[in-house]
Amino acid sequence: MPKSTRRRCDAHLPFREATRDRAIRAGELAKYLRRNRCKNWPIRGSKRCRLHGGFSTGPRTAEGKARTVAAMVEGRRRLLESLKGEGKPVPWGRKRGGVNRSAAERQLAQATKQHARARRDLKALNSLTRRRQRRQAREVVKREVARLLAEHEEERRQLRFPPLSPEQREAVTEGFRRRVAV
Repeated sequence: MPKSTRRRCDAHLPFREATRDRAIRAGELAKYLRRNRCKNWPIRGSKRCRLHGGFSTGPRTAEGKARTVAAMVEGRRRLLESLKGEGKPVPWGRKRGGVNRSAAERQLAQATKQHARARRDLKALNSLTRRRQRRQAREVVKREVARLLAEHEEERRQLRFPPLSPEQREAVTEGFRRRVAV
């Protein structure tokens, strides 16, 4: 069987840095450079595939360039007519957002960011304030329970009752806590 005279496109493909570095470390750079080629078949009458320049590269003469511009203007006119007929907005100017943001949009984004930061700070402050309030309330309850317990023990001493056992003392303390917390 005769060998085919057709050849592949063989255009260079873009290099990937990480893959190239790996090939260098492995000592296979030549193999990597050979392998990194396009394997598509070329367009008839050309040496390149459709992705790498096999099709037309555009008009060369002044008449050809004028025809291209006229076709572009006509296509834009038809697009605008169809959009107006459907009641859709006509695209014009720069696209919104990103690099093309207006001054008002930039100010709004900055204000939104500042608002979010202020809310976050306020939430943290409220959290700290609530924590502080809860801690102070616990301390007030603790002091009140200690005062009531001291009064109770003083009354028991005056009435010449025996001192409270640790279990009884805990039960009395719990009762005072419930009474003070309510």
